This record gives sequence, C-alpha cells and structure tokens, in this order.
Amino acid sequence: MPRVKSSQLQRMSKLDRFFGDAPLVGDETQEEYDAFRAKTLSTLAAIKEIERRNEEAAEQLKRATRMIEGEFKQAAE
Repeated sequence: MPRVKSSQLQRMSKLDRFFGDAPLVGDETQEEYDAFRAKTLSTLAAIKEIERRNEEAAEQLKRATRMIEGEFKQAAE
C-alpha cells in the first residue's frame, strides 16, 4: 500500500464529503451532478450572505432603538 504524506491530503468540507464520488442515479451524467452540486453550493453561499445582512440590519435596528429611547428619556426629564 503506498504511503500518502499528510501534506498531500486536502481537507474536505462536510459538503464535499456529502457530494464527493456521488452515485449517479438512472441516466444522470457526471456533468448534471456537478451542475447540481455547483448550484447547491451557490445557493448556500447566497443564504449565508442573506443571514449576514439580516444580522447587520438587526444590529442597526438595535442601535436606532437605543438612540430613540435615549431621546425620549431626555425629553421626559
């Protein structure tokens, strides 16, 4: 059995393990599967970006709310 140096190994993501060496179904081609994988990864990247923007918007809303609350406190004093 040939030896493989650890530096030759590539770290696989969870998705790479899921998608790697996929058993093709029916008359599915490797190209069709690769396109499906690429679209899935692209969609997941878009979802992460949406989540990041939502978190950013939530932080902006919190800051605005604190600022308005501060103004109401000053007006009440």
